[in-house]
Amino acid sequence: MEKGSKMRQGAGHVSKNYRMKGISMARYRTYGWGLGLAVGLVVGLVLGGLWPQAPIHASATDRVENFAIATGFVDPETEAVFYLDYLTGNLNAAVLSRMSFAFQSHFTTNVHADLQRVISVTGGGVQMPQSPNYLMVTGTVKIPTKGNPTIGNTAVYVAETNTGIVMAYVIPWQREFFNADKPYKAQLILRAGEQFSAAMLRPE
Repeated sequence: MEKGSKMRQGAGHVSKNYRMKGISMARYRTYGWGLGLAVGLVVGLVLGGLWPQAPIHASATDRVENFAIATGFVDPETEAVFYLDYLTGNLNAAVLSRMSFAFQSHFTTNVHADLQRVISVTGGGVQMPQSPNYLMVTGTVKIPTKGNPTIGNTAVYVAETNTGIVMAYVIPWQREFFNADKPYKAQLILRAGEQFSAAMLRPE
């Protein structure tokens, strides 16, 4: 009798486990169906253009020997190209016209002269290097302004590796000239200049 009672109890325990597993599997299937439905709905909205999307903006930078080139957006729809000549120190930027086969806006500065200005303010024994060596990258900024010109959405960062000084430039952007395809020329604005390190590139 005792043996039969244990067998019945064991069978009841097994039956209960199967019932619990069945409930868990049912819940899992319900959860899976709900998740699949939600993912399908989101994919459908994205493909249908109904899901709000943030614009994706990418910039590019490259260098070879004594030159560097980079790109950056001056507004959400318009990109500029930046070209730095290490030997002359000339930093030029341009925006391509959307109506003609030419560049519509041109911007320029000389990083040698700007570096000298920053050094004179920095002090601390920093001297103008005989052979400046530069690195250049672009980044996104949003600087509020009133009236025209506005400040473009890209900052250009130029680092001089002998002094450790980094300079940040912004673009005085005239959207009205761009829309009318009128030629526009201006100076790049030196927004900031600061020594980050005594020597950013150290000998091996």
